[in-house]
Amino acid sequence: MEKIRIIIFAKQDSTRNKLRMLLKEEPDFEIIGEVRAGIEMHNYVVTRLFDILIFNLTAVEELDILRTENRYRHGIKTVIIYDDNNLTCNNEMLRSGAKAYVSNESVTAELAVAVREAMIGKVHLSYPLYEHAIETYIKQEPSPANASFGLLTKRESEVFNMVVKGLTSTKIGAALCISRRTVEIHRANILRKLNIKSQYEQIKNYAIGLGIFEPENRNFANNNVS
Repeated sequence: MEKIRIIIFAKQDSTRNKLRMLLKEEPDFEIIGEVRAGIEMHNYVVTRLFDILIFNLTAVEELDILRTENRYRHGIKTVIIYDDNNLTCNNEMLRSGAKAYVSNESVTAELAVAVREAMIGKVHLSYPLYEHAIETYIKQEPSPANASFGLLTKRESEVFNMVVKGLTSTKIGAALCISRRTVEIHRANILRKLNIKSQYEQIKNYAIGLGIFEPENRNFANNNVS
């Protein structure tokens, strides 16, 4: 049986002991290290092969440790253990890049599940944080640009991206194996759905607003429809 190799980060001895006892109950888990400080964890990150980092978060400042280690080893699969009663950085925690978030109250029941889900790339949220994430999402103002862009068909999106890159209708037709006239129909539909009047500068500005076009690209301004 190939085991999941785990590192435990927790400042308190009692917390490390609790996490160790829970993990040792799982035959497919192997604890390869326990650390209590950022420098100790860094030494493991740069010198050891491991699969999962279990990170007991007690203060928002400790998220900087995770950010630092992710720069050394991109995509570390992290399971964060957090305290709902003391921690008030839920939004920042969710942006930390961790794969799983388990509250202290749920750790006995959920830790093993969270580790296995993180191992295969799934996201795991304990209920209190899951509820917070849903509420935050619901309260977000929808972006008019993104909402409109989602109305485009797959073919219209392809045409849009090629227009943004500065391709003429003739070149777009050749690339997609469709006629220039069909390209023009798609372009007209794009303008209508995105509520854009101009085929040139406004489309470019719309693409910049979506973050899919760099303003310094000058090819677009020289585009023509021939």
